Amino acid sequence: VYGPTEATVNCTCYKWKANSKHSSFNGIVSIGQPYINTRTIICNSNRQILPAGEKGELCLAGAQITKGYWKNEDLNKKQFFTKSVNGKTERFYATGDLATISPNEGNIFFLGRIDSQVQIDGHRVELGEIEHYAHLFTGVKTVAIATGTDSIQNQIILFVESENTDILNLTSYLKDKLPIYMVPSKIIGLEQIPLLISGKTDRVQLKKLIK
Repeated sequence: VYGPTEATVNCTCYKWKANSKHSSFNGIVSIGQPYINTRTIICNSNRQILPAGEKGELCLAGAQITKGYWKNEDLNKKQFFTKSVNGKTERFYATGDLATISPNEGNIFFLGRIDSQVQIDGHRVELGEIEHYAHLFTGVKTVAIATGTDSIQNQIILFVESENTDILNLTSYLKDKLPIYMVPSKIIGLEQIPLLISGKTDRVQLKKLIK
C-alpha cells in the first residue's frame, strides 16, 4: 500500500501474488492503483496533467485528503490545489513524490522524491536509478548524493554500506548501465549509512562526510 499522512496513510494498493512476475521499476514494486473514492494524477511543475508513461509529481484527491495543515496557510497554498478532471473539479494534494503510470496496466510506479531528481551538466538525473543499479551489483544499501552549489549540481557521490566494495568493478558496471553523466565521480564505502530517527537516510550527515 502507498499513501502520505495527508491522505489518511493509505490510498493506493498493489496486489502481490507469490511466485508471480511483479510489476516494478528500478527494483521497486508498483504501488498499484487508487482505492475507491481516491483519484490520482501525474502533474508537471505547472500542475498540468501528464499522459501515462511520463514522469511527474503524483497528486491525490478524494475523501481521504486532509483539510490542510494547522495554521499554515503558506504550506496549504503550496501543497493543495483545485483542478478539473473529467469534468469534475476536485481539490488535490501534491505529494512531492516522483511517479509515472503504466500505459498498459494503469499501475503507478513510485520513482523517488521530486527533490531527489537533480540536474547534472544540463541532464535530468534520478538518483534512485543510480542507487538501483549500484544495489544490483553490491547487494547492499546504496545512497547517491548530488553535490554543488544551491543552484548548480555538478557531481554525484555514491555511498555504499560496505567497506569492502570493489570500487573499480562497480564503476565499470555502472558505466555499462548508465549514461556517463550519471556515473558517480566518487564512491565511498561506509560500515553503516547514517539514519534519522524515522529510519530514513540522513542525507545531511552524508553530505558532511563529503566535505
